[in-house]
Amino acid sequence: MTVDHLRRLLLAATQVCPINIGAHGFAGHLAASHLLDVGRAVVEAKLPRRFADRVTRALLRTVLPNPALFGPAVALGRAVRPLLPTSLADKLPPAQPAGAPWPG
Repeated sequence: MTVDHLRRLLLAATQVCPINIGAHGFAGHLAASHLLDVGRAVVEAKLPRRFADRVTRALLRTVLPNPALFGPAVALGRAVRPLLPTSLADKLPPAQPAGAPWPG
């Protein structure tokens, strides 16, 4: 099995709607989830990421789920927004006043 073949299989498995988990029920969904985890580990082992990609992913895994780090990072991004490339600046949401309704 090639890495490309495994990537195609993983992509197909991720496109399955989690609500429609099929005849195997929840156990089948868990098995598919485990298969995805194993497949990702195999791809990582066979085709390591470049150093810059590894650093970026580690930074994202650390900052995104941590409000104490994510909030200041967004504030810093807003402060330097004029200096950022347009493609990145457009991804920063404008500041909302405290107590403002959730955007929807």
